[in-house]
Order: sequence, then structure tokens, then C-alpha cells
Amino acid sequence: MFSGILPADYQGIAAAARSKQFARGEILYRHGDSEEHVTLLTSGFVKITQLGMRGDQVFLRFRVPGDVLGADALYSTESRII
Repeated sequence: MFSGILPADYQGIAAAARSKQFARGEILYRHGDSEEHVTLLTSGFVKITQLGMRGDQVFLRFRVPGDVLGADALYSTESRII
């Protein structure tokens, strides 16, 4: 995601970054939320789910350390499901 950027731009991104811890089971995004930031997962795991037709939770995928969450919003103006 950061390949090819200028060192000064990288420094600006790094200066704007902050560390945040989330509790187990905490919801990071809901369907329809607008994403205003990206999250670099540095430890732990994130489970991506959505509600099925009967209201049950359907597992879609795991995100692991090194994955970036919310970056799709930077490249697209379309609505999407998280």
C-alpha cells in the first residue's frame, strides 16, 4: 500500500498514525458505515462476518497482522459490505 511514496509523504502518514486496542468481540465496522480511516492490524485477528438471510451470523474471512482494513474505501466510490 505504501510502496512508491516519497519519504516525506511516508513521514506524514507515520506522524498521523496512532495505536488503538480493541476488545475481543468489539465491532469495528457495520454494513453501511462510512469509512473515514484505515486500520493496519499489527496483532491479533479480525473476523469479517455479515448477517445471513435468517439473521444468523455468516463468517466471511479472517484478517491477520499486516492486513489493512478499510483501504478499499480509498480506491472506490461504490458502496460495499464489510
